[in-house]
Amino acid sequence: MGKRRVDPENERRILTLLAEIREGQKQALELQRRHVESYESYVTDSQRRVDESLAMQKEAVAKQKQALRYIFPVIVVGIVAIALLVWGGVMR
Repeated sequence: MGKRRVDPENERRILTLLAEIREGQKQALELQRRHVESYESYVTDSQRRVDESLAMQKEAVAKQKQALRYIFPVIVVGIVAIALLVWGGVMR
């Protein structure tokens, strides 16, 4: 069994095709790299926004608790005062 000789024209076509495949792979990998970078940027930005949102929610809850500490006693005193006025008016 002897070695088969490749026609030089076929060899040239094969090498050209392999070069085109290699170039296509390079382009596909570059596109994929850009997509990964874009996705990572999106994830980072989303995480930052979530962190900011959580911080704002915690601040809002703290302010609500603080406001209730002052408002609740005022409301209770107001209700008691109104009850006393109504009850005092009924008793006369």
